[in-house]
Amino acid sequence: MIPFRKLGDIGNVTVLILAIAYAACVVLLIDYEGGGKQHSFFDNQWKQEGFCIQHKNIPFWSSFDLCIYADTFFCICLGILYRCWKNQPGMQTSSDLVPFVIIGTLAHGFAHGYGASMWRQQQQQQQQQQQQ
Repeated sequence: MIPFRKLGDIGNVTVLILAIAYAACVVLLIDYEGGGKQHSFFDNQWKQEGFCIQHKNIPFWSSFDLCIYADTFFCICLGILYRCWKNQPGMQTSSDLVPFVIIGTLAHGFAHGYGASMWRQQQQQQQQQQQQ
């Protein structure tokens, strides 16, 4: 069995590598102006909207909506793991942090959910204005 600390280190290094790879793609491979590079790693919708929001015209199915669903699901999973492992030897340091991680992750999801709600309200207002 892999020790908890080693497992956490592997997870953190993986996240760090993925974040650096994504940042490199943004800096090196995006063609904002549409004529500078032969190939663009990102599609036109990503260039207009960014990585954070996709399909914002689909109610309750935008990437912001999916974020709140996924964050809630993973917070529940993390809460279950926390309750199972919090008293295990060697888990004290992470056990002290996990409740704050859960709260922060839920706050992240709720912020995205709020953003999705605001976009839906804007769309409804625009539709009402167009009908008048």
